[in-house]
Amino acid sequence: MRTEDESRYQVTIKRLLGPGISEWTGEVVGPPALYALKTVDVLTAGKAIYVFDKSNKKLWENKLGYPVAPQFLRDTSWMDEVNRSPCVERDGMLYFFDQGVLGAFELASGNPRWRLTTVGHLGDSLR
Repeated sequence: MRTEDESRYQVTIKRLLGPGISEWTGEVVGPPALYALKTVDVLTAGKAIYVFDKSNKKLWENKLGYPVAPQFLRDTSWMDEVNRSPCVERDGMLYFFDQGVLGAFELASGNPRWRLTTVGHLGDSLR
C-alpha cells in the first residue's frame, strides 16, 4: 500500500533578492517543492509540474504520470555537496523524472518531446 498526499496547498513564490518582481501565488494539489535551475524555476506538486521564468511568470504546466520521489521533497542539500533535484535543463530542454517516468519537455513551451517509463528500471538505484 502506498499513500499519496492530495491535500491542497497555497504556494507563494517571492524573490527576496529581486526588488520589483511580483510574487506568484497559486493553489496546488500535493506537497510542493521548488527547484531553481539556470534559466527557470520548477515547482512540483503531486502529479503536476509548473515552470516559471526568473520574474515569477508561469511559462507552462504539465501533468506527471507519478509524484516526485520522496527524497526530492526533503531538503537534503546540507547532507552532502550534491544538489539533489529531479530535473535538469540543457540545450532548451527540461529533463524531469518522477517515480515512474523520465521525460523531456521543450523548455519554452512545455511540449513533451518524449517520455520513457522507468518503473522497474531505476527504482532500486534511487533508494
